Amino acid sequence: MVEQYVLAILFISSVSLILSLVSLSYARKFHNETKKLRNNIETFISLIKKMERPLDFPISKKRRKRYLVFRVISEKRIVFDEIEKTIKRTMSNLYGAPSIKESMLSLVYYNEATGYGILRMDSEWKNRVIASFGFARSYMDKKLLIIPIRSTGTIKRAKNFLFERIK
Repeated sequence: MVEQYVLAILFISSVSLILSLVSLSYARKFHNETKKLRNNIETFISLIKKMERPLDFPISKKRRKRYLVFRVISEKRIVFDEIEKTIKRTMSNLYGAPSIKESMLSLVYYNEATGYGILRMDSEWKNRVIASFGFARSYMDKKLLIIPIRSTGTIKRAKNFLFERIK
């Protein structure tokens, strides 16, 4: 009977020894794999940091301006400040308050008698500004309609076009 107990204990201890050796080998394999993975991640991070470093010379892309010739049709006379406020308010409502600064939007010229004007903006915002004209329908109680006529790259061309059109 004692021999059976000894054999059972011996069997159990040998099985536990085998299990511990197997788990030890898996732990070592897992450790090696995680070490390789950690090295790969560190290499990847160092590459990203190298890419983020500033170059020896600054790259500054000058933002191009566009000039938009437009006409305002309204029931009542609209002055320079009113049309500027209307356009900026509409842009702000559609694209948020920062859109005014990002678009570099400014009213360069506006003739109250004819309703023609020139608007300066960033070239990337040209289509959004034109789209916002459709939503600018009134200022105070004055109904108005803003019609884009032509887009140019220089103020000189915009003024030449405008003054030829007014004649």
